[in-house]
Amino acid sequence: MLCLSVLALLFLGFSAPTNEISQSGSGIAVVELFTSQGCSSCPAADRNLSQIINEGGDNEIYGLSFHVSYWNYLGWKDPYSKVEFTERQRNYAASFQNSNVYTPQMVVNGTREFVGSNKSASEKIIADELNKAPKHEILIEAELVENKISLEYSVTGDRDNYVLNIALVERDVTTKVPRGENRNKILHHDNVVREFISKPISVKSEHHFILPNDFNLSKGSVIAYVQNRQTMEITGVEALKF
Repeated sequence: MLCLSVLALLFLGFSAPTNEISQSGSGIAVVELFTSQGCSSCPAADRNLSQIINEGGDNEIYGLSFHVSYWNYLGWKDPYSKVEFTERQRNYAASFQNSNVYTPQMVVNGTREFVGSNKSASEKIIADELNKAPKHEILIEAELVENKISLEYSVTGDRDNYVLNIALVERDVTTKVPRGENRNKILHHDNVVREFISKPISVKSEHHFILPNDFNLSKGSVIAYVQNRQTMEITGVEALKF
C-alpha cells in the first residue's frame, strides 16, 4: 500500500465546476475516492472530491468517499473505515493490474484511476466519461421507518454479469484527528460511505439499511449504480437525497 422519514423521491445529480468540465455530454460519472483519515496525503483529495460534488453545473456526476482500513495502525483508527471498502479497492487493483493499493485513489466509472488529489486529471477524465451514454436506468424510492431506510428500486437494462451497488452516504462530515499522520487537523469529507452492498440485478426489488447511531439523516443520501462484474465498468446511476 502507498500513501500519496417520509417518502423521499428526489433525484440528485452531483455536479462539478461548470468552467472546468464540458456540459455537452449526456453521460454519467461515478467518482469513487479511496481515502483515510490516517493518511497525510488524503486531505487534498478529500477537498477535490468535495469540489467535484458541490460545485455547480448540470452534469450527472456522483461522488463517493470510501474510507479504507489499512492505515488504522498508524496511531488513529478512521471511524468511517471498513475492511470491505479495502476489499473493494483491492478488487479494483486486480482489475487495473496494479501490484499495490494506495491512497488517495480516485476511480471514475470503474475503469479510470489516478491519484485523487490530481485536480487536472479528475477534470479531464470526468469530462471524457460524460461523453459516454449510460446503458442502465435506475429508479429508487425510500421510506424511513424508525432507524431503518427501506428502499424499493427498479433497473432497466441488461442484467447478465451486472450488479447493483447501493451506498448510504453522509455529506458534510467533520472530524478532529488527535493522533496519527493528520494529528491535530480538522478533516472534512463529503459523501462518506456509511453502508454499502452489492447485489445481483433484478427488474424490481428492495433493500433495507439500518442507520448508524451517529448518522445525520438531514445530510444523508442513497446512491445506486450498476457495475459490470467482469470489466468493472459502471453503466448507470441514480441518487436520492433525504
